Amino acid sequence: MGNTALVYEKCFDSGNLSQAFVDGFWSYPFDGKQAFYVTSVEDMVNKVSNYAFTKKVLFDSVIISGHGSPGNQSVGDGEGYDKTGKQNLSIWTYQFNKAPKGKENGLVGDSDKTLEGMSGALASNAVITLTGCNVAMGMGGQQLMKIISKALGGRKVQAATGLQTAFIPGMEGEVIACDADRCWTVTKNSWWGVPS
Repeated sequence: MGNTALVYEKCFDSGNLSQAFVDGFWSYPFDGKQAFYVTSVEDMVNKVSNYAFTKKVLFDSVIISGHGSPGNQSVGDGEGYDKTGKQNLSIWTYQFNKAPKGKENGLVGDSDKTLEGMSGALASNAVITLTGCNVAMGMGGQQLMKIISKALGGRKVQAATGLQTAFIPGMEGEVIACDADRCWTVTKNSWWGVPS
C-alpha cells in the first residue's frame, strides 16, 4: 500500500486514547503514513490537500477516525453531534426527519461539497475508511458512503456495522464498501479491512 492519511479528532478528552490510537497507527506496516488532527470537515480537506500538494503525493488510503453512528461519521465534533455539517459527514435523515427540498442526495450542511476539495489529493483507486461505530449500518450507512464516494469522484468508501475500538486492529462487524452507485460486503483481509 502507498501513502496513507489518518485523520483523527480528539475523541476521548479524559484519557489519552486519541494519542494511543495514533501511536498504534505508526506500528502498522504502511508506507507514507501521515496523521492529521482535525477539528472540522473543512480542516480535514485543507490539511490532506495541502500536504499532498506540498509533498507532491497522492493518498491511496484515507482513514477517518472518530465517533460514528448509522449514516454519521464525526470529523471533529468528538462525542457531540454537530447539526451544521461542519464537523461531521451525516445524511439528512440522521440529524432530521427528512432532507430539505433539493438536498435528498447530499449531506447535512453541504459537507459533501466541501469534501469534493479533497479529490485532488487522492489516487484514482484510493480507499476511504470511516472508522466510527455502526457507520455502515442499514440503508443510512450505505447512503452516506455513496454520497461520500460521489463527492470524491467515485472512489471506494468503506465502514463497518459494529462497535469499533481503537485497541483492536481491524473493523468489527460486517464491513460494507460502496462506490457512488452500489454497495457490497468486503472480506476483511488486512488492517481496517482495507484490501492490500
